[in-house]
Amino acid sequence: MRLEEAVRAVEQQIGMLTTLVQETEVAIAALKSLKEKGEGLLPIGAGVFVPVEMKGEQVLTGIGANVFVEKSVDEAIKILEKRKESVKKVLEETKKRRLKLIEQARRVPK
Repeated sequence: MRLEEAVRAVEQQIGMLTTLVQETEVAIAALKSLKEKGEGLLPIGAGVFVPVEMKGEQVLTGIGANVFVEKSVDEAIKILEKRKESVKKVLEETKKRRLKLIEQARRVPK
């Protein structure tokens, strides 16, 4: 793989990781709002939202491998916060890798 291709691949990873951080932040904000107000809007795709009312104190939270468990809103927020911090670390490492690749590409004679 040429260095330019490697840089593009890493930039794609950076884009995906950035999107994941943003989506996680939106989910955290939605959970906080849902806990506070007891109602909210559920996105179902294509710009369509369904009004929802929270019944009970539990939400389904993904824990990996398509497995979901019931957690309190506060527990779900904690899980998402941990996940977000983990992704942010990977994002920073990926950005460093991108810079190294760019430096390598600059040193290669054209």
